[in-house]
Amino acid sequence: SLYDNDAMLIRYNPDGSMLDNISLASLDNDSSGIVWSMVDNFTAEDNASDNGTFVVRLTSRPHDNVTLNFNLIDVLDPNGKDPVDTEITFDNASVTFTKSLVFGPSNWSDNQTVTFWAIDDQVDEDTQGHDNQTNTVYLDNITVINNDNDSHFVYNHSTNQSFSVDNFSLNVQDDDDAGLVMFWKDNDNSTSEAGGNAFMKVKLGSRPFLEDDTSLKIRVVISDQTEAYFKEADNLILVAVGAKNLGEITTLDSGFATGPLGFYKDFNFQVLAWDNGSQAMEVVGLDDFVDDNDTVANISAKIFSSTDPVYGASTFDPGDNLTFSNVDNESDLAFVLSSSSMNVSENGATGNFTVVLNNNPVDNKTIYLSDNDSTEISLDNSSIMFSGGTDSYNISLLMDGSTSMSLVTTGTWKTPQTVTISGKDDNITDGSNTVKVTLSGSGLTSDNVTVTVADNDSSGVMFHWVGGDNFTSEDNSSDKAIFTVRLTSAPFEGSDDNTSDNLTTAIVNLNVRGKDNRSVSFSSDSLTFGSNNWSTTQSVTVTAINDAYDEGIADNASGTSKNDNQTYTIFIDNITSTDSVYAAINAFASTSDMSTVIVEDNDLSGIGVKLETFDNATIEIEFFLMSDPEDNVTLTLSAFENSKVQFSDNGSRTTDNGSSMVVNLTWSDNATIYLTNDSRNIDNESDDDDRFIDNLTIFSFYGTASCSSCGSYNNKQLAKTLIRNIQTGSVYTDFDNATQMPK
Repeated sequence: SLYDNDAMLIRYNPDGSMLDNISLASLDNDSSGIVWSMVDNFTAEDNASDNGTFVVRLTSRPHDNVTLNFNLIDVLDPNGKDPVDTEITFDNASVTFTKSLVFGPSNWSDNQTVTFWAIDDQVDEDTQGHDNQTNTVYLDNITVINNDNDSHFVYNHSTNQSFSVDNFSLNVQDDDDAGLVMFWKDNDNSTSEAGGNAFMKVKLGSRPFLEDDTSLKIRVVISDQTEAYFKEADNLILVAVGAKNLGEITTLDSGFATGPLGFYKDFNFQVLAWDNGSQAMEVVGLDDFVDDNDTVANISAKIFSSTDPVYGASTFDPGDNLTFSNVDNESDLAFVLSSSSMNVSENGATGNFTVVLNNNPVDNKTIYLSDNDSTEISLDNSSIMFSGGTDSYNISLLMDGSTSMSLVTTGTWKTPQTVTISGKDDNITDGSNTVKVTLSGSGLTSDNVTVTVADNDSSGVMFHWVGGDNFTSEDNSSDKAIFTVRLTSAPFEGSDDNTSDNLTTAIVNLNVRGKDNRSVSFSSDSLTFGSNNWSTTQSVTVTAINDAYDEGIADNASGTSKNDNQTYTIFIDNITSTDSVYAAINAFASTSDMSTVIVEDNDLSGIGVKLETFDNATIEIEFFLMSDPEDNVTLTLSAFENSKVQFSDNGSRTTDNGSSMVVNLTWSDNATIYLTNDSRNIDNESDDDDRFIDNLTIFSFYGTASCSSCGSYNNKQLAKTLIRNIQTGSVYTDFDNATQMPK
């Protein structure tokens, strides 16, 4: 048996035969220890089949079994709070931080393979260096069964290192990325301006370095506060910022503040729930009133408060934003009118409507108003300006945690502008007309308001006596009546579409009606009215015609006529005009009796007697008519009883026609007769004692007129007495010649 440091010398004969045994001292060249070498020092967290290996064997044969125990040096976060001690496991099915190998006399020189795997700890190790972490495997201790013979194999890394053993470095590829992961429930990322919603959730991308009872707070913010908002507010934030009152609007004072509440949401994450995702938060689309098509907006996330070495680091990148599409509900920019039709009238009644824009035009818009018939209406304004301004939403936080939205805009596009329309009096009888008011503007589809204009005009001819005097007389040329005439509307030759006013003329022809149509005359019986003078009165003078007719009716009782006032109606004979309404008018617009004129008649029906010549034997008398009878008058003359009057109608004056005769009278021809009679002395005494004149001759006769068609002359009576003084030749007619008859 040779022991360490003993030597034995063996000699051989040259022929190969052994010499006699010799005790020799031998030198031992074996030492206890291990030999290990790395085969693959790389493993990855995201690949369970990507394992690493190294091999181990003893450097000498033990007398009995020797157990080698390997361990891993812990890799802890800076605060020692990592609940997973290290990144390596020696068991693919479980977390195993130690590995034991047994070597015996029979396998001491055989390599035993050790396999290790990366532990997917879900922690982003970025703060500890590169993501590929280095872990150390070391020989922790060696235990032996045979303490007597194998004690030199005993080894303890920390207290009793009997020989030197190098450590192995194992490289682990990290597959975790710290970040805020936001996602949409059911993969629905569409909201709408009509109020459509989507539900978002947020979680952490990796496990934080936190104790179980510690949380971190994450804020998510909607980037475009005109596109969407969070329907519910977080109670923690309400307390933090003091928004405890109903309707109070509050913004945060910290660097994380991004706008009014409702556009951000805070989430608290416990360590154990970091990868489960938050409660789904409802995101509701907002109507921005801008025709901007479907708008893509995003929700960003930031760490609001955290003491985590990864998630609280100033260099932490929160990751990508969560995008959503807010479906636009605006149509093309257009007018919104309070009414598309209205009624006005020419007598001053007005109407109005309001106009706004359906969308925010962003830029200022000038709206122009026009009409297609300015003779019917007038607009109070020819243009309106709408400003786009900037829109935003106020969010009121209600006591139940919900929100109430209200739009705030600095523009006027949503403010109703009033347009007032007045009817114009066009002075034309054209009935109710329809006028189109057009609204137009750049980038806008034109729109119309239909205006119905009620007509207040009527076609007619107005008649008026000047001073109310409608009296004139035949025997006074200065006693004249004057009346005025004008139209009540302008004569109009209408067009089919009523788009233009075609004014024309109207010639009013006047006439009279009465007993005859010759007793008055007009200064003008034809009056012309046109577009420039239809409302101007034209004067007409009425003059009575001294017509020599007795317009009175004979007194049936006495058979005599008398002066009277005749009434004549002034009427429209006809109107000549291309205005069909005026052409059909044949009466004055006034229905009163003021269109009549009263004419004083100065004619009487009667037979005049004129003493022409006389001598002592014969008297020549001329008979004539006092007014025109319009027919022949027959006068039957008879002598009064006891009168010896003899009538003669010839120039010889010798023919005695007896005591009666018939005379035919006309207005143009007088009749002359001759009277003769015997001397009839009333008193022929010469003593003059009775104071009567002697030698008086009396001519006394009467007559009766007849006329078949002139009632005023029919049965007219005539009586005549003439007294002649034979001595002096004086003749007294009816004692009315101012000659004083002798007693």
